[in-house]
Amino acid sequence: MSNEDELSPEQFRWLVLVAIGLGAVLLVSILGVTAASVVWGGAGSDGPPAAAFEVQTIDRTDGVAANVTHAGGDAVTPESIVVEVNGEPRGTWAELGGEGPDIVATGHRLLVGNLSAGDSVAVIWTSGDRTELGRGTMRAPSTNGS
Repeated sequence: MSNEDELSPEQFRWLVLVAIGLGAVLLVSILGVTAASVVWGGAGSDGPPAAAFEVQTIDRTDGVAANVTHAGGDAVTPESIVVEVNGEPRGTWAELGGEGPDIVATGHRLLVGNLSAGDSVAVIWTSGDRTELGRGTMRAPSTNGS
C-alpha cells in the first residue's frame, strides 16, 4: 500500500466530522417525522384520530355543566373538534376556550355551561369524515338530603 492511499490525520478527522454531521441530520429527520405522526395521527392519514373524550355532569348553582376531558389516544387540533349539544353545534374546542391552545392531548379539559338535565353533549371530529369521539347525557343536579 502506498502513501497516496492513506488518509492523513486531518483528512480522517474531517471524514469523522462529516459522518457525525450526516448521522445527526438523519436522526433529527427521523425524530421529526415520528413526532409529527404522533401529534397529527400519521403523515398523510385521512382517517379519524384514535382519541377518546369523556363527558361528565358537573352540578352548579344555576343547573348543570359538562366537563369534557380528552381521556386518551391521539392528540388533535382544537379547531378540528366541535362540541354539539342536542345535535346542535355549540362551537369548536378552540372557540369554547378548552385547554391546549395548539393541541388537545390527554388530560386537557373544556367546561360547557348553560346546560339542562337530559341534554346530550357530543364531541365530534370534523377534519375528515364526521366522527364522534365521545358523548354524555347530563343528569339532574344532586340534592342534599339535609
